[in-house]
Amino acid sequence: MDELAKRRRLNRFKKISISTAVVLFVGGLIWLFYFSNLLVVKKITVVGELQHTTAEAVVSEVDIRNGVPLARLDQKAIQKSLAGITSVATVEVRRVWPSEVVLAVIERTPIATSKSATGWELVDAEGVEFGSLSQRPSELVEVSAKTNLALVAATEVVPNIPVWMKSELLLVQAESANDLRFLLKENRLVRFGNSQSQVEKFRVLKTLLTIPASVYDVSAPNLPITRK
Repeated sequence: MDELAKRRRLNRFKKISISTAVVLFVGGLIWLFYFSNLLVVKKITVVGELQHTTAEAVVSEVDIRNGVPLARLDQKAIQKSLAGITSVATVEVRRVWPSEVVLAVIERTPIATSKSATGWELVDAEGVEFGSLSQRPSELVEVSAKTNLALVAATEVVPNIPVWMKSELLLVQAESANDLRFLLKENRLVRFGNSQSQVEKFRVLKTLLTIPASVYDVSAPNLPITRK
């Protein structure tokens, strides 16, 4: 019995020792990664094709301080801190142990341009204006919108404007989300309505433009209207 009791005590001791070692090991790792000064931010590197901002501007805006443990970096907080740089669409935070943070930045892609008080603003597919320019980019469609919702509706249509129409297009006017218009050469106006049924509307419009007129209304593509 004494021998059996000794074995039981020894087994309990081994289990306690192993459990203690595991706890100390895990605790050590937590301390090492989250609280020690060994794995902290010492360098920030920005990667990505930047055309409308600079790496220096990103670093100056980003909410990362030297000395912060890499493991405690907050992706959402970093993204939020870059909200002031409108050209930045997304940023991926990459930890490069032991002490470097790499910010992989993706900028917004312009699909249109709009006139501003100081020049021209680029507009992306989400209707976000960014990247002020002094001259209008000739390769981009010009959009004029009265509200943000109208601008978003316009950007839903711009990428789908047919090639055959682009050479005639002067301006996309967004009076509202339900009142999109195209100003064409020779003082012709197209009333497009909302951004729904685009394929059908453009198909009808292509035929309708063979008729001499000043106004072409395809807002209801089943009942197109022309006016001289």
